[in-house]
Amino acid sequence: LPFEKGEKFQDYSLNIQIDEVVNIGGIYIGLDKLTHFTASGYLYYKIYMLALEQLDSEEAAKRMAISMGIYGEKNILGKIPSGVFSFADLESNYQGFQFALSLCKSDSTYLKRSGKGWELEGVFDLRNYVNPFWDEFFNTSYYYDGFNLTLMPKSEAVLQNIPHYCLKFQSKRIQGIFDFYNRVADPSYSVKYLRQLIEKGELPDPSPFDIRTICNE
Repeated sequence: LPFEKGEKFQDYSLNIQIDEVVNIGGIYIGLDKLTHFTASGYLYYKIYMLALEQLDSEEAAKRMAISMGIYGEKNILGKIPSGVFSFADLESNYQGFQFALSLCKSDSTYLKRSGKGWELEGVFDLRNYVNPFWDEFFNTSYYYDGFNLTLMPKSEAVLQNIPHYCLKFQSKRIQGIFDFYNRVADPSYSVKYLRQLIEKGELPDPSPFDIRTICNE
């Protein structure tokens, strides 16, 4: 609609804001990963505990919890709103689940009961849980080609845009980050399990969107 100068909508923009990125122990992550760590990690824990009662198998219960995360990425947390299946989200979910387990099940438990009630004991360090697989630059996402709530199919746009960043990717600074990631990366149970599902064709393969492959062709 042709707004007249001074209309109340004239200063509004349709520009898309990129999520804030923070550096934790040398790992670059979007702030949304903290929500995955806390909220989705707790859901993993709840599903794991319920499944453990029924299945009597820790591994099967873990897979049941991870399946919840997969369902979310295929639907309301990934494909539907943004057209993205984020493997980095799933890793932050899993690490949040590991933190929940550590509250009561590890030798150095964080949670203890005193006369005041339940209290955290010791120092919580997020760096113990953040790893390179939280970074979507390193742990590549899959981008769907259908429409989503952003009204922008992602796969074609991503494949067209990534080559424009190859010079930056090949810079000394970015290569240094990847070298560091490769040195410290230790795939979790979740990362290994998801790779198995990709190989079986049960999860979308993100490799066509990997900047390392595209920029080295």
